[in-house]
Amino acid sequence: EYGGVRVVIMRHGEKLGEVRVEEGKEVTVGRTQPPPWRLDHESCSRAHASFFLRTKKSASGLSLKDLKSAHGTRVDGKPIKPNEAVTVYNGQKIMFGGSSREYVVTGLPEEGKKESE
Repeated sequence: EYGGVRVVIMRHGEKLGEVRVEEGKEVTVGRTQPPPWRLDHESCSRAHASFFLRTKKSASGLSLKDLKSAHGTRVDGKPIKPNEAVTVYNGQKIMFGGSSREYVVTGLPEEGKKESE
């Protein structure tokens, strides 16, 4: 059910790759992280942000947390607060620091859709 959650890496509308997010494992992204989670942009911190896929019925979804990075993390253009986990949904675009790459969440189950505001 949750095996297909991926983050698609895009730049200027071109797909650069995609990374599968493993259930129950926190993944850190940043300049000094191993591929595929390395952020190759000078405005990105060594340990910039983290992802965590929760699969419990009471709290399922993909969690994103900015690790007090110098230049921030944005979801759909809106900055997120440092050290505060937010849930990201299918189709949302994540950007780290001043990088032009977009990280798009896909493959979450239907409950992983953002509610209409």
